Amino acid sequence: MKHVLYIVFMILVATFFWVLMNFFEAYKLENNVIPFAGLRLSTWLENFRSLAFLGIVICGFLSILWYLLGQWAFKFNYWNKKFRAIWCLFLVLTIIVTAILCFLTINLQEGTILVYIFYFINNFFTFYLGTLLFSPASVKYTPLGAEYVRHW
Repeated sequence: MKHVLYIVFMILVATFFWVLMNFFEAYKLENNVIPFAGLRLSTWLENFRSLAFLGIVICGFLSILWYLLGQWAFKFNYWNKKFRAIWCLFLVLTIIVTAILCFLTINLQEGTILVYIFYFINNFFTFYLGTLLFSPASVKYTPLGAEYVRHW
């Protein structure tokens, strides 16, 4: 039951960033970006929303995959740092997903940097907070900073 609960919490972290993207970020972008001539702002916002949703889903999946690997795939005799390298690989995949989304986003006249920042916040923190707070006990100190956050 505890395993299902942790996975549900990871999904809730991803849901939180989806809500943040859909309401706060989209509103902020609506007032701060200028698309090129011939492109409607509503069309561009739909493109942003769909790509941001895709990024959140992929990074949420990566955090759940980390949980599943940590709980049932990794074999432990003693803890060592090789699991941190695997976690860092997942973090690099999160950054690659963010870069691909930035590349796929329709170009703007103004406000592109804000869009990239929002992609990074959504993707990075969906993965990072999901793994930081809800990794299984066997790898709970693997994410960077977890030894300071998870001593309960």
